[in-house]
Amino acid sequence: MRVLHIHERAGFYGGVEQILHDMAAALTARGWPQALLHADSSPRPDYLSVFEDSGSTDSLIARFRPDVLLIHKLEDAARVAALSRRLPTVRMVHDHDLVCLRRHKYFPISTQICDLPAGFACYRHLCFIQRAAAGSLLPVALRGVGERKRAIRAHADVRLFI
Repeated sequence: MRVLHIHERAGFYGGVEQILHDMAAALTARGWPQALLHADSSPRPDYLSVFEDSGSTDSLIARFRPDVLLIHKLEDAARVAALSRRLPTVRMVHDHDLVCLRRHKYFPISTQICDLPAGFACYRHLCFIQRAAAGSLLPVALRGVGERKRAIRAHADVRLFI
């Protein structure tokens, strides 16, 4: 089975990247060719060594001819939807980014774990208030639930979640 991993980065930056690399190495050892579609402007050669092919453009899909796409981290909801309509797709959920405005699934004031879906509770518990990006005029930024809802809907054609 030919597996095309999709992830934003191509290097040993953190846990997600280590898991992806280890998985690709293990599947390669079992005879399943692996490739990586990424958006990293400086991919690390040591990281890419376990992949038969890699690249940052969709031409990799035609060149590698995957049987399945394995999405790890991909923020662009429209891209997730387009890819999952094109080929059988699996999403590996590494964290809460897909379903939580704060990406932590706990409330900022009480620090209680949140077991609620993205929606009104995000506003009621002040989860929509974020730290501002570096260089912003204000120390906080506001996020809407719409972005999370679009991301969730974009996964309608994903066949499996891990």
